[in-house]
Amino acid sequence: MLIVNYTVITCDIIESRTLEQREQAQRHIEAAFGEINARFAADIAIPFQFTLGDEFQGVLTDLAKAPYIAGRLREEVAPVKIRIAIGFGEITTELSEDIRKVDGPVFHIARDVMEGLKRKQKKRGLKHKQHLTGFASERGFDDTVDTVYMLYDVLISERTEKQWWAAKVYNLAGTATRAAAVFGTTFQNISKQVNAAHLFETNQAEQFLGHYLVSSSKGEPIGSPLRGS
Repeated sequence: MLIVNYTVITCDIIESRTLEQREQAQRHIEAAFGEINARFAADIAIPFQFTLGDEFQGVLTDLAKAPYIAGRLREEVAPVKIRIAIGFGEITTELSEDIRKVDGPVFHIARDVMEGLKRKQKKRGLKHKQHLTGFASERGFDDTVDTVYMLYDVLISERTEKQWWAAKVYNLAGTATRAAAVFGTTFQNISKQVNAAHLFETNQAEQFLGHYLVSSSKGEPIGSPLRGS
C-alpha cells in the first residue's frame, strides 16, 4: 500500500478572548481562508476552515510549500496574531472537504506541536503579542527548524499593521515598484515598510525551511548551492 504523507497546518488565535471585536476578527480570518484557499488551490488537499473554537486548519500536499503558505496566511490574517503548528505525516482516512471528518497521525503531530507552543509561551512568559511557529514530523521535533522559527517569530512579532500590509502587497506583486503601482502608494513607502518588517530576511527563512524540511524528510544532505555556481 502506497503511503502518502500530508502537511497539516493548525492555527490558533492568540488571546482570542481579549479581542475587542471578536466576531469581526473571525469574519476577517474567514476572508483570509478564501484568499489562501484560492491562491494556493493546487497545493491544498483540504481547504483552511475553522475546526474548534478559535482554531483553524488546512491540509497541504507539498511539504516544501508549508513555510511559505504559513507566512502568507499570517499576512492575510494580520493584525490578528496567531500560533501556527505544522505537522507532517500520514492521513489514514479518506480526504473530505470537512476537515473534521479526516484523521490520522499527522493531526496528532500538529496537535502536539500546538500544545508545545502554548507551554513555551507560558513557561517563557512571552508577551501575548509574540507570534509562535512550530514544526514536527513522525521523526519528532527538529532543532534546526525550531531555532530558525524562534528567530523568525521574533522578527515578525515586531511588525506594525502598516508593515504587515506592506509585506502582503510586496509578496503579492513581487517587487516594490509593482506593489506601489497596483496598490496606489509610493515606491519609497513600500520599501521603507518592507525593510522595517525584515521581509527579505523572513522570506529567505521560509525558503530555507521549505528546502530543509523536504531534504531532511528524505534523509538527504542539507545545503544550498554556492552563489554563482
